[in-house]
This record gives sequence, structure tokens and C-alpha cells, in this order.
Amino acid sequence: MYMLWMMWACSATAGHRLLHWGNHPVKWARLTGIIVAVAERGNGTRAVRVYTLDDSSGACIDCPASTSHGNPGAKSKDIGSGGDKAMPSVLTPSVPWDLIVVGSVVKIKGRIGVWWEQRQVEVVKIEILGCTDMEVRCWNEVREFRQNILSQPWHLSHEEKRLCRKLMERQEHRARKAQRRGVER
Repeated sequence: MYMLWMMWACSATAGHRLLHWGNHPVKWARLTGIIVAVAERGNGTRAVRVYTLDDSSGACIDCPASTSHGNPGAKSKDIGSGGDKAMPSVLTPSVPWDLIVVGSVVKIKGRIGVWWEQRQVEVVKIEILGCTDMEVRCWNEVREFRQNILSQPWHLSHEEKRLCRKLMERQEHRARKAQRRGVER
């Protein structure tokens, strides 16, 4: 969790807050630890279940999971008549609601957010870890990721730069076109 507090924000990305570790843009965070508290917040369309996670770093972090788009008692979300599972997201997280209790050891994947000026991880997926060996494997994965990926400078290839410029030019062209339509009316 120490890494969450050490990330810096870049607000120059089209109105979206983007966090960085070094010069790596960070979209998701993955935490492993023990659930020390579960609370309900909101109701109806804004219902949220907040899991407080202690990862033994010296601080706890809140991990809210949206319960408003379905039954929190359900184990998975299905779309349509085909029974295909929905891709987990912040709005439709993949959470085994009935299995998570205080004392559960879990691995949480989520988007870093802020609520009342406190960083939190908005849950996309929670996986219950059955034993200490699984928890140690998760720690090792994070350590390897930090050594092999995050410790190396992040660079865009020439092809990636070209594609980004092309996308940006297309978006600017659409914005100018929409602005002209608005002025003409």
C-alpha cells in the first residue's frame, strides 16, 4: 500500500486524473491482505460495500465495491439470455459477496480513487486466498512486477507515438467539427 501513497497525479490528461509510479502510468492496483472491517454505504442506486484491507504495511485502505447494479448475494453477474459473464468493472465488480467476512485473506484488483481526500481502491475483482502459500505467491508476483517492470523506465515506441498522435489529431478534428456545428446553430 506504500506504493499507493507514493504515486503522483498528473491532471493534464483530458480531465482524467492519472497516477504515475516513476514515469509509468498506473491504471490498476492490486492489494493482498486481511479484511478487517466491512461497512455499507449509500442505498439504492448508489449502494456500496466498503471492505477495509490491512496489508501489514502499517496502514489500512478502504476498498469500496458497488452493490447497486445487482444482488450482492449473487456470486456472478450474467448478461443477456446466453448466460455470458459480464466483464468485471468498477460498476459491476466480480465479488464473492457471501464468502467475504472479517478475517478473510483476499487479493483485490481495482482502480485507484479518492474519497474525502483519502486514496482508496475501487474494487473490480476480489479473490479469496485459501492459504498463506497463495498470499506469499501474490507478494512474490508483486515483487517481480516491481523489479522487472516498474523499476525500468517506461518508453513509447515510434509506432505507439504515431498511433497516439493520430488518435489525438482525430479527437481534435472531431472537437473542432462539433464546435463549428454549435456556432452555426
